[in-house]
Amino acid sequence: MSLLQNTMAKSGGDFYNGVVSTSLRFVRGSDNKLSKTPDASNQKKHTLSLWIKRAAVGTNQTIIRGGSTDSDVGSLYYYIDASTNRLFVAGHSTYFRQTTQVFRDTSAWYHLVFAFDSTLADANSRMLIYVNGVVVTSFAANNAFTQNTDYGINRNELHTLGSSGLGAFDGYMAEINFIDGTQLTPSSFGEFKNGIWIPIDTSGLTFGTEGYRLQMKQVGLGTASTTTIGADTSGNTNHYTSTNIVASDCAMPDCPENNFATWNAVYRIYGDTGFTAPTNGALFTRGSGDVNTDRGWGISTIAINEVLRNSDGAGVYMEVRSPGVGGDNGYIGLFGRQGFDMKADGSVSRSDNTGYSQHHLISPNGRTLLEAGESSSAALAGLNGAPTNNAVIGFAVKSDGKFFISVDGTFSTNADGNTQNPVTGANPMGTMDTDIDFFFHAGNISVFQANFGQDSTFGGNETATTNADANGIGAFHTAPPTGYLALCSSNMAEPTIGPNSTSQADDYFETVLYEGDGSTQDIAVNFKPDWTWIKNRDAADSHQLFDSNRGVTKVLQSDTTTAEVANDDTLTAFISTGFSLGDDVAVNTNNESYVAWNWKANGGTATATISESGDNPAASVQANPTAGFSIITYTGTGDAGTIAHGLGVVPKWIIIKNRAQADAWAVYHGENTAAPATDYLVLNTCCNC
Repeated sequence: MSLLQNTMAKSGGDFYNGVVSTSLRFVRGSDNKLSKTPDASNQKKHTLSLWIKRAAVGTNQTIIRGGSTDSDVGSLYYYIDASTNRLFVAGHSTYFRQTTQVFRDTSAWYHLVFAFDSTLADANSRMLIYVNGVVVTSFAANNAFTQNTDYGINRNELHTLGSSGLGAFDGYMAEINFIDGTQLTPSSFGEFKNGIWIPIDTSGLTFGTEGYRLQMKQVGLGTASTTTIGADTSGNTNHYTSTNIVASDCAMPDCPENNFATWNAVYRIYGDTGFTAPTNGALFTRGSGDVNTDRGWGISTIAINEVLRNSDGAGVYMEVRSPGVGGDNGYIGLFGRQGFDMKADGSVSRSDNTGYSQHHLISPNGRTLLEAGESSSAALAGLNGAPTNNAVIGFAVKSDGKFFISVDGTFSTNADGNTQNPVTGANPMGTMDTDIDFFFHAGNISVFQANFGQDSTFGGNETATTNADANGIGAFHTAPPTGYLALCSSNMAEPTIGPNSTSQADDYFETVLYEGDGSTQDIAVNFKPDWTWIKNRDAADSHQLFDSNRGVTKVLQSDTTTAEVANDDTLTAFISTGFSLGDDVAVNTNNESYVAWNWKANGGTATATISESGDNPAASVQANPTAGFSIITYTGTGDAGTIAHGLGVVPKWIIIKNRAQADAWAVYHGENTAAPATDYLVLNTCCNC
């Protein structure tokens, strides 16, 4: 479970507790770390709680190591493995615990708790791992700790945070709490608020003799003290010393309560050619050396549109610095979501053959601007004058999609020679389609250093500033235009259904797992469903679909072309607490496991009844505009016609099935192709079946 839920939770208002506001950035390849040698203390019991945000995958990343050397058999490591992205708790040569869960989401903050007590009789309870408040129960490897044995953490030997011989952490750490001598649960460090796991104040905890709390609020470096980045604020003065950490890595505003955009380490643009992962907390696209030959790619982890919707008519601002412009072959700008292909390894590359990828890119020498659909590097004159190496290029995107480009703080003329004005919206460089999710993008031959508001120094390459956005958030090299916002979760609009609203997602949709009993039973759901989709997880039974428009016991099968059939032993009732089942094997075989996906419409009552009119079909509509979901049953006319769906906005996803004949399922999705209305998908077929 990644913390995507937390990533997208807006941090405005009083949703968060306001206890975590900063983090420490660990940079791959710099061997930067925090270290200390504790006095000998309890080596049988401890709890470590911390928040992490990864900036890269594919490398061993140490969280903490306790023990004198990497070859010490008594050492204890908590780290993320390079090849699997799984969390490991390990001794020198024996993996005591390895999760089946992977941690490859570089856009999100994770909360980890390691609760250790080797004195316990129950071997499985001696090392408990919690992720976002939930205990981990599934392990790829699980070798028990020996009872009543001392292990490396809290031994009177060197301890390191963020680095060891296994590998260095790459990303951000925040709010590290170490409790000496006690095995605690996550409730000491966080709480669920409307389904979102958030930090709580830990100042009242008893930390124990060698316990500490690192809040990462300081900017001092080097020797352990109250003013350096490793300062212990628990009252114990168990400070850490920093090594190879620089001031620009300290007190970063990217934190669990306000998640900033970075370059995405998983998404890939233009395929794999020359691709190298971003560095410096995923803020630098990376070529390995020569900026004129090496390639780096970047696409922001947060879509621009997510903040535009909350910018009160202003817009979003970010900056890019290029140490070397790399000729005409590097590009900086905006890239649309359409036209992306998912690759086998889970990465994403641009679909070069579709011809509908949306982009607005400039070369870093400022001479060219590519508009959507263009491929020629001479398509349109660009900025008025070419930026020099190390110039800071600013991007201001207004809420109506108009975008403006500055060089070292100056918005000069657009391609027509007219002065850009991002505040009034006059004379933009171009306009993006706000119906498509756009992301900031940089790539190809050049090196690009981004600042989405979390680092005005660009990794220590510029002087720090205090140029915040319109909400007082972040720091930019150049002051953002009036009203413009940084790309971070605090600046996102509150969703109608979300963690800080009266309506929660599981009020309208819920996935339920249940065990069949071979008889009759009621399955609990958080509401009375109107559409229930059931699949046997233990057998190759067809998917079973039911809805309150057609009525219970009427079955459609999504993996076949079969017409609707009646079966009185399937789903027999939609009830206020869920649904009732008969004993049909496809929905209720004894000792077999099932999953049911449930949606809420309008409780089985039509919101509109439509009579046939010309070529327009007669229809019964049951709509839930709040949830963006409706069920429609209609009688076809054989000609092109229109049906009102009752949602008030254009649907993104439509599934259609002929109930009377064995026709294939037709699926429309708004981002399927350049022509999604005519390029439909077929639900009941698949590749390699």
